Amino acid sequence: MGGGPLEEEFRVWADKKANVFYLGYVPHEVCMAIAERADFALMPSIWYEGCSMVAIETESLGIPLITTDIGFFKEAIQNGKNGIKIPLGDIQGFREAIMNFWENPEKVQEMGQNARTDYEKKICTRR
Repeated sequence: MGGGPLEEEFRVWADKKANVFYLGYVPHEVCMAIAERADFALMPSIWYEGCSMVAIETESLGIPLITTDIGFFKEAIQNGKNGIKIPLGDIQGFREAIMNFWENPEKVQEMGQNARTDYEKKICTRR
């Protein structure tokens, strides 16, 4: 979901994959409805993000996040607790984390619960 400067290149690539679906831009409520059915989310960002809505919204849905260890993610993700942080540029690290999540659904569920708990703590302390 989403778009950007590599959108057309990604669309062409995704069209050749049976298990990859490129949706382009979708309204926020549709995006959240789709995301809430996910076991985990992947955010391989190469850009520093000051406050990532992806991290906040996945936590709110109880979904662990596999992401790079830069910017907001560096502080928001507790490695192995509510998600996994991969060093910037470590493609093999992303692959291994994804495979580990697929092979350990109980760990993914536990990390998702931890993500939701972390989100609730942050929300409650701000009130």
